[in-house]
Amino acid sequence: MVLTLSRSTDAVPQMVRELELLHPASAFDPAPADIVRLLIDSQREFLGPLLDLLAARRIPAPAFDLVPAHRRSETEVLILAARWDEAS
Repeated sequence: MVLTLSRSTDAVPQMVRELELLHPASAFDPAPADIVRLLIDSQREFLGPLLDLLAARRIPAPAFDLVPAHRRSETEVLILAARWDEAS
């Protein structure tokens, strides 16, 4: 099911959002060969076509603007991580 979704046009909006989140954080920069980054390595596979377009400069590199994050607002944030989750 995951492969079917990733190969369909239904996955494009999700892939674009993931690229917009991960690329500005330098997530896809080269890592030492002996390092395994489970999340980033799997995302690199799924986002391969978009990363190829970025490398060929056919789409602009996404940027992340920190200014809105530092403005006072009424935004609430919930951070949830499992015990053995790599995000915790």
